[in-house]
Amino acid sequence: DEENKAALSAAEKRLAYLLEQRGDPIDSSTLALTNYERQIAQDVIDPQDIPIHFGDIGGIDDMKQELWELAVLPLQRPDLFATSPLLQAPGGILLYGPP
Repeated sequence: DEENKAALSAAEKRLAYLLEQRGDPIDSSTLALTNYERQIAQDVIDPQDIPIHFGDIGGIDDMKQELWELAVLPLQRPDLFATSPLLQAPGGILLYGPP
């Protein structure tokens, strides 16, 4: 179980680093996460490590725009969705089909 604890600790440190890079500095020693949140933190990926961008995907511009508005925009501009109950980010997105 020591290996699992070490992985969770590394995930917390990585998450604190990513928050700091985003402009939300937080000390990893004071980061209070539940066990579930620690497990989720293991899957957090630094956006800078993703080599593919929306512009790299050819065609389906209308689908890319909709995905951007539903998934990316609420994360980048939460202020746009905070003013009205009619404008809320979706609760989830179901993607289907071949990758």
